[in-house]
Amino acid sequence: MRYKSFSWFWAWKRYNISMVKPPSFTSHISPAEFKSMAWKNGKGVTQEIAVFPPTGSLEKLDFKWRLSSAAISESGAFSEFPGYDRFLTVVSGPTLSLTRGGKTMKIGVGEIAQFSGDEKITSSCEKPLTDLGLVFKRDEIDASMALLNFKKEPRSFEIDADTTFFFVLSGSFKAEVFPGEILFSLEKNHVLKLDGGLAEKPLALFEPLEQNSSLIAIEIDIIHKY
Repeated sequence: MRYKSFSWFWAWKRYNISMVKPPSFTSHISPAEFKSMAWKNGKGVTQEIAVFPPTGSLEKLDFKWRLSSAAISESGAFSEFPGYDRFLTVVSGPTLSLTRGGKTMKIGVGEIAQFSGDEKITSSCEKPLTDLGLVFKRDEIDASMALLNFKKEPRSFEIDADTTFFFVLSGSFKAEVFPGEILFSLEKNHVLKLDGGLAEKPLALFEPLEQNSSLIAIEIDIIHKY
């Protein structure tokens, strides 16, 4: 994982975020801002969190990457995404079973699976659950997904990737981003997006407000071909 965690010595400054405009490289995305749309196979509904480019669509498959969350309430076939790879985790509910090539893997909350969008995959679950998934073009995008667990102490990260997302899996956080020193309040299922590529690498500090809080971190880089 490319996050660089280090001890934090800077003062923790408090700002009224309703009065201070966040830096242009940061976005706080609440669940109310997710965009509802049909699954690619038309058999369910997905909540799109972000897509690149912004004009990319599921119908045309003209996006480089797409981050979304979906409710799964019954067994069925996964949508196929030829030429793409996928990361998937469960963010609430029971274990999800994925079957491919006659083999079954089980994914619990915070457990991460990676697989090809070309594969024919079926899913099954005992009760309804919600997942979080990243779909990305394997020849154009390098990506990772990781679980970050917190106890009581804040943790800080230097942002190296072109785009980084932090999804609140459990608990809640206060997050401060530098440069800009802007404070964000992040509840469960909220997302903090940070864009890299700046002269000064952004830094993000997360203070858990509840014990055993956790984040899902997603890093996305464009593969530059020379």
